[in-house]
Amino acid sequence: MKVLTTLSDQVDKLASLLQSDSEPVDLRIVDTADLDASTHDAELLLASYTSDEDRALARALLGNLKNLALDIPVILLVALPDRERIVEGLRIGAADVITLDDDQHLLQVIKRTRAARSERQERNFWRQRFAASERRCERLMDSSRDAIALISDGVYTYVNAAYAAMLGHQDTEDLVPSPVIDSFHPDNHRELKPLMRSLSVTQPIPSERKTFRMLNSNGADFSIEMKVGQIDYEGEPTVQLIAYQKDLAMQPGFSGTVATTEGAETDPALVECKQVNLKRMTDYIHKAMREAVSTQRPWLLHYVRIDEFDSLQGDSGVHTAEAAMFAAWQFLRTQLDQSVPLGRVRDNAFLFLTSDRTPADARQAAETLCRSLDSEVFDLGELSVNLHFSLGITAIDDDAEQATSWMDRCLKAVRTLDTEGSAGTSTRVRLFEDLYPTSLGGLNEEHNIKQFVRQMLEQKMLGLVYQPIVALQHQDFEDYEVFTRQTIAELPPGIPQDLFKRAFRTNVAGDLDRWAILESFKALKNRIITHPKTRLFIKISAVSLRDTSFVPWLRISYQATGLDPKHLVFQIEEKDVSLAISSTRELSAQLSRLGLLTGVTHYGLSSSPGRIFSDLKFDFAKPDQSCVLRASTSTEGMEHLSACIAAAKSAGVHVIVPFVEDAAIIPLLWKLGVHHIQGYYIQSPGAAMDYDFSSQE
Repeated sequence: MKVLTTLSDQVDKLASLLQSDSEPVDLRIVDTADLDASTHDAELLLASYTSDEDRALARALLGNLKNLALDIPVILLVALPDRERIVEGLRIGAADVITLDDDQHLLQVIKRTRAARSERQERNFWRQRFAASERRCERLMDSSRDAIALISDGVYTYVNAAYAAMLGHQDTEDLVPSPVIDSFHPDNHRELKPLMRSLSVTQPIPSERKTFRMLNSNGADFSIEMKVGQIDYEGEPTVQLIAYQKDLAMQPGFSGTVATTEGAETDPALVECKQVNLKRMTDYIHKAMREAVSTQRPWLLHYVRIDEFDSLQGDSGVHTAEAAMFAAWQFLRTQLDQSVPLGRVRDNAFLFLTSDRTPADARQAAETLCRSLDSEVFDLGELSVNLHFSLGITAIDDDAEQATSWMDRCLKAVRTLDTEGSAGTSTRVRLFEDLYPTSLGGLNEEHNIKQFVRQMLEQKMLGLVYQPIVALQHQDFEDYEVFTRQTIAELPPGIPQDLFKRAFRTNVAGDLDRWAILESFKALKNRIITHPKTRLFIKISAVSLRDTSFVPWLRISYQATGLDPKHLVFQIEEKDVSLAISSTRELSAQLSRLGLLTGVTHYGLSSSPGRIFSDLKFDFAKPDQSCVLRASTSTEGMEHLSACIAAAKSAGVHVIVPFVEDAAIIPLLWKLGVHHIQGYYIQSPGAAMDYDFSSQE
């Protein structure tokens, strides 16, 4: 403890008194009002306040401390209790005024004053850190491709460039500050009112998705789905609106106009039906994927196309076609259980999900649904029409698939109905699994899969995409994760859509690893010429993990590039690690000797998240997608994610939280000590490493 004092004649007594409290004491005498740099780190100043000379020096010292903005509490000591002197001392800024001979009182005051100072400094520290986090969060929002706005007391307090552009403005200052209600169609004004009131920290508004009609700068209206939630901004609860990039991209393709009957504007079904809602259905599919794996319960995805939509739109106009979609929606809702997720994903198509059915049962139920539709006559204004469904079904059985892959399966099944001339008949249902027998033309066999993958590599049907990883603290590197993607729009007939999933279950995964690594080395070598801080995160499969020839190959390949090892991180999935502890330990040790870094991905699925770090050394850890998603929806999920982060940090491992979809979770991740974040909120994977990291500095 470093203590300053003006009581030169009491130094020995004070030193003895303070040291009796079992703490080393550095006691320094101050005989002038001048405070040099050596005194700025003092914790306390004990000053005499007895004589006029003492009082003058004490006042001068208090003034200097204030001018220098030094948080050094001052305790004034008087010879005898003097009420007037005590009040005067407190008035000029002393922490306390006590009598010199009351040793025990002095010790207690010193303890209390030091504790108050420590608490005050900690508050200031966290206040500064939180302010820095908010500034970083704002820079992230600035650079986001999603349209983001913050609202307080009915006015825009912040909008990013994407939000301004969505409303037809070139400058964000055109909207900040301005009344929010001016950007929305009068039909939505009533719904907006709860968002305009003062918000509560203890009772935040629920996070939900809403479809709004908005007005651009020219007064034209359009429909857009936005996520509505509450975050803290500049220390105050604030409404956050997010229109995701995917939803923005759909906007031009959907007019938002719907032919309605009387009272239809208040019909919740119409509100739901009129908006293309791919994002919401994608979320449902991801949930089904997770449940299919965890519960071993089958889920079936159904793609329902309204066959008459295009002809009605061409012959009778958009209003009639939209009325047909609404009629079809109402019919589906009467035939399906209310708990069944149902959403419009194209102008002419819906998706819905069912469970606890076999594919054969699902096909039979779908055929019954189609036959029921055949007997219905729908009044669409001046027209009375029959409607027909074409329906594609696929089984969801693995969380390794992307949601879009399941949709593509259903769509492919529907398209076969058109080519086979079955549209307009009672057999307008097709199971994707029926298109490809179990043998899949032999592609289940490792040899044939390997052959086709090699063909893809030779014909350049594969490429790399990159997703940025952004630091929540200091951005030392410009980090990107590398992913392999097919460059062709669609796989040839007879090739399973889950080819890569099947391929990584065979030894061809090693070939894919080596190709991706070599391509990554080339890309990195070209990139660091202009961006010397670039670092790539590259995945290693279980096949390479167990391959004894992999590390020698990697060493030769890496050393030939002349790259600095600090620019590369090799990642392994936790489930692969758990099945090959010894191989992972050897691989990690060999990579470490080369100066290369390692990371574990899909971390946190085990009941003891920290156990992996007791056996193995990693530099980075990425929690699994399910951990991040559960953290956004439940207290238990957040506690589990916190435990995973804490376990990694205690082992000295840097934590990267992926799948960050909005800004709401960022302050919490920062508070938990997360080092980096990744996800669609930052940027989706792209063919170029083009993220602007300068906005994070």
